[in-house]
Amino acid sequence: MDESYKTKELVEQRLKLFKSHISLKKHSMGFMFACCERGENMFNERNVESSIFKKLFPDIPLVGCFGDGEFGETTIPTKSFNDKKNFWYHERSTVFLIITYG
Repeated sequence: MDESYKTKELVEQRLKLFKSHISLKKHSMGFMFACCERGENMFNERNVESSIFKKLFPDIPLVGCFGDGEFGETTIPTKSFNDKKNFWYHERSTVFLIITYG
């Protein structure tokens, strides 16, 4: 999620889209990498994004950290994957990753 996702409603909308493209297996683990400028600094409240994740994925353990720059690429099929302008480095963003197997 880039810096345009500044409200709880937008975060939940994006995570619902993410969820609609995931087929969970027997075992799953969630990871969250968020910019230190997000979190309480952006939402004036703690644990906004992680709480929404846990609401939508209640059975998936979530671990994460805050940093200064994030790496990741969306796998939600909303753009052409042949696009040569794939930028994996982000700022003021949150990257969610779910590993699922079994």
